[in-house]
This record gives sequence, structure tokens and C-alpha cells, in this order.
Amino acid sequence: MKVTIRGHSWLLVFVDRLPSGAAGEMDPVGVPRKEIRVAVQQSSLDVLDTLLHELLHAAFPDLSEESVTEGATDIARVLQRLGVRVEQS
Repeated sequence: MKVTIRGHSWLLVFVDRLPSGAAGEMDPVGVPRKEIRVAVQQSSLDVLDTLLHELLHAAFPDLSEESVTEGATDIARVLQRLGVRVEQS
């Protein structure tokens, strides 16, 4: 699925597992290929958290890892309480 983050198009891909063993990863900002990959072999809350984490990196590449991690986790918990679920298409 294609998504637009701050005016840039990204291909969002859900995979069973990533070769690196990470929960999510993305191509570095500035390279021609723009892909965000999220592993779905984790809890629904963790998939949401990972998705938000990678989207925050795409939106704000200068944010620290700590800020991205904390923000994504807090937002994921709120969204889960509101009943938001990630649908992979």
C-alpha cells in the first residue's frame, strides 16, 4: 500500500518476519527507494506500535530514537484503547 508522509510517497509493506529479526524497518530518508516494512508476527499492539514507530521516523527523521520509541508506544496504547487495529492490505 502506498502512503504519503509529509509529502513523500512510501510503500508500506507488511511481512511475516524481517531477515534482520527486527519488528520494523525502513529505507533511509533520501534514498530513491522509500519502503517501510513491518513484521506481523507480533501482538496486535506491537504491530501498531511498530507501524507508528516507522511512520514517525519517516515524518521526523531528525527525532531521536528515544523520542520516536516513547511517542510511538504512547500513541499505540491510546489508539488500541480506542479500538484501532492494523489491517494489512
